[in-house]
Amino acid sequence: GRDISSRKRAELALQRSEARFQALFELSPVAMAVNFEHDHFSAPHWNRAWFDNFGYAPEAVQGKNGNDFCLCLDPESRQRYFNAILQSDEARSFDERMRHANGDIREVIVTGRVIHTAGERLLVTAFHDVTEQRRAERELHELNATLESRIESRTAELMIAKQQAEQASLAKGSFLANMSHEIRTPMNAIIGLTHILRRDLTNQHSLERIDKIDNAAQHLLGIINDILDLSKIEAGKLQLDCTDFSVDRIVISVADMVRDLAVAKGLEIVVDTDHLPPVLHGDGKRLGQILLNFVSNAVKFTDSGQVVLRCRIINNQGNTLLIRFEVADTGIGMSPEQQSHLFRSFEQADESTTRKYGGTGLGLAISFRLAK
Repeated sequence: GRDISSRKRAELALQRSEARFQALFELSPVAMAVNFEHDHFSAPHWNRAWFDNFGYAPEAVQGKNGNDFCLCLDPESRQRYFNAILQSDEARSFDERMRHANGDIREVIVTGRVIHTAGERLLVTAFHDVTEQRRAERELHELNATLESRIESRTAELMIAKQQAEQASLAKGSFLANMSHEIRTPMNAIIGLTHILRRDLTNQHSLERIDKIDNAAQHLLGIINDILDLSKIEAGKLQLDCTDFSVDRIVISVADMVRDLAVAKGLEIVVDTDHLPPVLHGDGKRLGQILLNFVSNAVKFTDSGQVVLRCRIINNQGNTLLIRFEVADTGIGMSPEQQSHLFRSFEQADESTTRKYGGTGLGLAISFRLAK
């Protein structure tokens, strides 16, 4: 007899290999099918995951071709992909629409590869159901498109609203700026007439009334001037008037304008100009307006001590000087929160200050814009 032990070992190894393959095939969580060349690749064997995924009963379809129960929506296209896989030594993937047992259409990525084993070719195919993923992607794409459209529409609406608001603000500013002469003229007339009337009166009671009228008119004119200045700035109609001027003269003038009120409160006014040049070039009038606002506030909010108006040369570059003007006082001070909105229009550090000290909350806003 012949020694067939080698053949037996080979057959046993092949049986073990087939058993391992069968176990892996059946227990795989991935939907899979195997077509054998001896069946002319016509009747696939599907694993358990395939039946679970597509809902068919094993006894109803096992051993049949997918065309026998209309598995694929486009059999001709599937056959082309099938032939391409058979002619390749590498894995090939393609998209396919397949019919679930309940009639639903599933979107599936099919990946197939030919395996050579024991002198026969096997076609192993995996099916990855991407129906929900594709549906989510489409919904997300549609949502993004809708959001982009809504954002574009909302942005356009906001731009129109912004332009309308800017135009309204400019119109308001232009109107107030152009009304400067019409508003100031009658106020100056009232103030002038009170001065004339005061010269002709001798009755103390009448003089006190005229003084009250004058004070009220001066206060109203100051408010009107502040509003008109701010309106001119916002309307872009305020131009700086640059000329030669004396800082010493401006500083002394500012101190003189508040001196009476400071003396009445027992305050000391200290001026330090740090040896500035006798003549500078710029808008001395607006500089004086800013300094007067600072010093007036300092006197207004200080009950005892002193108010210091100080000028310091920070940088000297030939014909150009960088000068720091500062006002320090021993008054009530401000919290960091109050300082954060100090330069907003129509705002006071505290609502109670308006009742106690008066003012419109425009002085610092105007000073800020003039400085800019």
